[in-house]
Formats: sequence, C-alpha cells, structure tokens
Amino acid sequence: MSVSLRCRLSSIAVALTIAGPLAAAWPYQRSLSPVDVATGTNGLGFGKAVAADIRADGRIRALYVGAPNAKVTAAGADHPGAGKVYVLTPIGGWHVVATLTAPNPQDGAHFGAAVAVHEGVVAIGAPDYDYPGGHVDSGAMHVFQDMTRDAPGDALPVLQSYAPGYRVSQQDGTHFATSVAVGGSTLANGAWIASGTPDEYDGDGCVRIDYHEGSTHTYGGAACGSGGSGGKLGASLALYSASQTFYVLIAGAPAIAQGAQSLAGEAYVYVPINGVITKLDTLKAQNPGFLDAFGGSVALDETHIYVGGPGRVKSGVGRTGSVSVFVSTGIIGYGFDTEVFPGNAAAGDLCGASLSARREADGVLAMGCPGWDGLVDNEGRVLVLQEFDFMGTTVWSQDRLDMADVPHGADDLGRGVALVGDHVYAGAPNHDDAVGMNNGIVRVFAPDRIFEDGFD
Repeated sequence: MSVSLRCRLSSIAVALTIAGPLAAAWPYQRSLSPVDVATGTNGLGFGKAVAADIRADGRIRALYVGAPNAKVTAAGADHPGAGKVYVLTPIGGWHVVATLTAPNPQDGAHFGAAVAVHEGVVAIGAPDYDYPGGHVDSGAMHVFQDMTRDAPGDALPVLQSYAPGYRVSQQDGTHFATSVAVGGSTLANGAWIASGTPDEYDGDGCVRIDYHEGSTHTYGGAACGSGGSGGKLGASLALYSASQTFYVLIAGAPAIAQGAQSLAGEAYVYVPINGVITKLDTLKAQNPGFLDAFGGSVALDETHIYVGGPGRVKSGVGRTGSVSVFVSTGIIGYGFDTEVFPGNAAAGDLCGASLSARREADGVLAMGCPGWDGLVDNEGRVLVLQEFDFMGTTVWSQDRLDMADVPHGADDLGRGVALVGDHVYAGAPNHDDAVGMNNGIVRVFAPDRIFEDGFD
C-alpha cells in the first residue's frame, strides 16, 4: 500500500510517498443478494445504489439496495424495468425484510436508481418515470419511513409510504430524482429531503429541497444551473443537517465547462438563508481538464467535503479518477485541501464514481472504482481513505478492497458504496448469479480482527 502526502516547504509543494501497512487490511467478509428472483432473470442491477440507515450508536439498522431494472408485477400485470429497492437488516442474521416498489409501478421507471436514508427516512428516485400525458422520462421521487425504528429493542424495520414526500416532474426528459439526499432527523422531528434534476432546463440542471415534519411540508426552494451551461447540476447530492433550520447541501455539476475544458465539472455548496436554498460556494478541481467529470459524486462529514472526479488524470498514468478534499475556511466557504489519486491504478478505473463518508469519524471515506481491472477486467474495487497525522503532516492512507482470488467476474464493484463504522457495503450491479446475468450483489468488507484496534 502507498500513501501520497503533500508537504508545503515555503511555496513549493513536494510529493512524498510512504510505503508500508499504515492501516488495516479490509478483506471480503460475505455477500448480500436479492430474493425471489425468477430463473432466467437478467439485468436487475442490484447494487447500483446502496444506502445505510445507521443507529445513534453507529450500528447499521438496515441496508437499502436499489435494483432499478427489476420487473414488478402488480394487479396481474408485469412492469419490466419498474425497479425495486430491497431492505436488508442484520437483525436476526442478514436477510431481506422488505421489498419496496412504487405505489403505481410503471414500465422503465427505474425506481431505485437513487436511494438515500437517514434516521428511518428513505428517499428513492425513479428518474425515468413518465408523467401522465406523454411526459417521457420526467422522473419521480418516493419517500418511505421506518415505522419501528424507535421501537424498544431490535424491532425489524417496517416500511410505510409517506405520501407528503412524493414529488414528480411534469417536464419531458428532465430525469427528476436522478439523485436524492436526506438529512436532519425523523419525520416526526423534522427531516430535509433533497432531489436533483440534471436534465432540467436543457441540461443545466436543478436541485430542490423540502422540509418535512409530521404531515407539514415546507418548500425550501430550487437552485438551477446558469442558462446554457449544460452542467447537469444535481447529478449527485450529499446533505448534512443537525437542526430544523440549517443544512449543508453539496450538489455536483459534472458536465460544466471550465474555460475551454468541456465536461470538466464543478460542485456547489448550498445553505438556507431565510429558509431559502442559497449558494454559498463553488468547488473546482485543481487544474481542471476535459472530461474530468468533477462532481460526478459528492459526500461530506462535519469538517470535510469530498468531490469525486472519475475522469481526473493521474500524472504519468492516465484517467484513473480521484477525490478532492475541501475544508472550511473558518469564516465562510470552503477551500481546497488535497486531491487523492488511487495507488496501483490504471486509466479507466473510474475512481470517484461513488463516495461514502463516515460521519461519526471525520476524515474517513470509501471511494468506488468500478472500472478497475484485477484478475478480471472491470471487476472493480473500493478504496478506504483515512486522514491521520504523520510527523506533523496530514496523510491520507489507502486500503484496497477487492475480491482477490474469491470467484468473481466483471462485476462493476464499487458502483454504489456505503461506509458504516468498520464495514463497507459495496454494490456490484453487473455480477452474474445462478439465476442469470448482471443481476448484481453487495459485497461486505471489514478490517482483519488483528487490526481492529489499529496499531496501538
């Protein structure tokens, strides 16, 4: 394993490399799969989106896994590509406790292409839903709540549709709810729900946020890309809130140009001012380039903002992808801190295609690299990045999570990822199972027990 760190000596940035076991290995532990999949089924895409509901003590309560290509049968009719979200829980041993679908399933709506959850509030995007009247691919967002989350003991999750959270676009081809995010608290105590519509206004894109408390809904406004930018604002979202009146929302616009560099991308920081979504800052890559797709994924914790650029170029290697780290400037806004490229990388790895930050421990991040070639081309991997101090200098360690010699294929591992405590749940939506091809799986990784207390 190698760690890249940057030391500033006067005005000169010097890149150093330290080799060695600076962090624990994270071997493969187990797999999680969908249930009730008929023989001959192909292309479910289970694992394209992965989100975890985390208890206050840091334990996982439930894992929500999107299978956006799943067929749904309702009222005696089949709806291919309507999409499902599987709810898995470790309570009583890992199993599927519920399967969520749209109340009115529609062919090709791809419910489950985007999933977010926080304190039992679940937002699910169906970006290819067709609004009645011929509005093709307008998109819809569905909200569910875990009714037993606060029940005494370890009650199994019971999900119920939350009608006030349902949102839909009436515009053709906008793909509303391509991304979703949830923050705040429970619906009883107040939750923020955000949605991204990257193809609105001819691809400029928009993000919207709502506040829900009980049956009360307050619209927090919309922020849209500048006219003619084609930036795809809302392609990715991350949301953090610890109060009923304030939040920090990060939104990626991975297709926006930087000067002559098309599709370079950027990301924006939004906060509420007088209750209305307002742009606080703009985040850009260092030396932006063509096809960086900076903003293709975003994440945040209490002190860092992370922006993935799956097309970023690592010097001397190629388009490996990376994650850029931003920190608060202390007064207002955020400043660039560092950019972390994958070690042992190659062009086409797509690192930064997905990100998941560990909020209970600042400076810990999982980064998906679904295009990585190992024993099999495009098998994918995940990197766990952790910030720590090394002789007075901030260092980001890297731990590689892959299937090694465990049987696998061109699985697209890391397309979706969730980091929960010392476990990583990595979606591999192109995994072939005993039923058919590209049905998907979720791989679980955790540190070796010998390293569970670090190196102290």
